[in-house]
Amino acid sequence: MPSHAAPTRDIVQLVELNRAKIFEIAGFIMEWSTVPSTPEDLLARLAGHYGIELNPAQYVLVGSTLRSYLAWLLDRKELTGRFEDGRMMVERS
Repeated sequence: MPSHAAPTRDIVQLVELNRAKIFEIAGFIMEWSTVPSTPEDLLARLAGHYGIELNPAQYVLVGSTLRSYLAWLLDRKELTGRFEDGRMMVERS
């Protein structure tokens, strides 16, 4: 039972759409990470690109989703991360 779509017995198309969106967003993160960026920098760009007006709840939810993407890209060695003055900086590997 999908949580953001109508119930269906065939989820193949829904899975394909979700996979495509995941890789689209990952692609944007990679494009925006050509220079060292903080998760905050990337969150602002992501919100602007997708027209998301952040409120405190969305800031936390979208921010945690972004951090999940960053963890995935770091695990895949597509991004590198380091800390400067207590802030995480990521950039393309």
